Amino acid sequence: MTKHTLSLLLALITYTAAYSQDKLVVDDRTGLLSQDVEEMLKSRLADHDITYTTLVDFKTRCEYYFTELNLQGTDVIMTLKDCDNRTLGSRTLGSGILTSSPQEKSILLSYQIMEIVESKGDPAGQVIEEAEGKPFEISDHNTRYFFAPSAYNLKKGELYYNTVYFLLHDIQYGLTDNFSIGMGTSIIGIPIYLTPKVSFPIGERSAFALGDMLIFGTYGTNAMGNLLYGSFSTGGIQGNTSFGVGYLLTNESDITAKTSSPVFNLSGMARASSHIYLLTENYLFGVNTTQWATYESYNQATDTWIYMSEEYPQKLWLWYGVAGIRIINKNKDFVSWQIGITYVVNFPGTIPEQYANWQTGGQDGVNAIAFPAVSYTRKFGKQY
Repeated sequence: MTKHTLSLLLALITYTAAYSQDKLVVDDRTGLLSQDVEEMLKSRLADHDITYTTLVDFKTRCEYYFTELNLQGTDVIMTLKDCDNRTLGSRTLGSGILTSSPQEKSILLSYQIMEIVESKGDPAGQVIEEAEGKPFEISDHNTRYFFAPSAYNLKKGELYYNTVYFLLHDIQYGLTDNFSIGMGTSIIGIPIYLTPKVSFPIGERSAFALGDMLIFGTYGTNAMGNLLYGSFSTGGIQGNTSFGVGYLLTNESDITAKTSSPVFNLSGMARASSHIYLLTENYLFGVNTTQWATYESYNQATDTWIYMSEEYPQKLWLWYGVAGIRIINKNKDFVSWQIGITYVVNFPGTIPEQYANWQTGGQDGVNAIAFPAVSYTRKFGKQY
């Protein structure tokens, strides 16, 4: 390679690096951005080598600036964050900007964005100041535990995939910041379930949600079930606890027993390190069962045996839970693995007193089993 060729190559590399474009997305919760404002803002940012976009590729998320527009009273607050959720800068844009012309809005937004970008560093993480001294937060997995949802919702355009043992597959999609819908099934397609959820934020770290899981059989099965629930989550991204109460109904079918029972849920996660979290998820619900009781005795006077057999109902309470850890990929924090132990504990109800001296088929003691649990999760592109 000649010196002249080498010089041209170095110049080309330098030129490409100097003019490589960063990307920027805006999460507008004020109604400030119209189509005209977006087009003008896109043009103005392009003059500063920043590409305005509405879609995030999580594989290259550190090429993006994340801009949030929120209302504080009547004032518009603009906050610019990097890919590690750390604040690069914040500006109060006032209330007048809401009634300004599209051109004025785009001018003010682009000016404030560029002022923060040029004064606070690049989006790769060279940040001068962290927002309110808060530590690095990973927020890609706060809507779900092993399987149970929290009351926090996906953002609009987020798609979340979860599989348990690679046998059960589940997806959830954020239609809005407060409403998501999902579905799931096993690898053989039996059964299928749908899961809508609406979430109501309570302050910065808590939320209340109402949701439903509609279960129905496939391939000729007549199984049907429904779980309507409400849940409350508190604690935020770093660690939280969720309390849920629901009611489960299932019919008598070839794959389900008839069930009518309240369902209680207690789940939580706690941060152990930057990419490891402790998880637990627990359910308590009852199952109506039918048992048989038999009685036999010998009558010496008549030299005969007496046999009797009767059915009786018994309530069986089940505590199903899983505990373990979530390991978040250090290079791709939208990917995680959950590893733990699943346990099932049976608490049988009482046997009717009239069968106290009979031989019964019902359970009369606590039984427990445990087995490993493995799940994989991934979040896909986020659209603001």
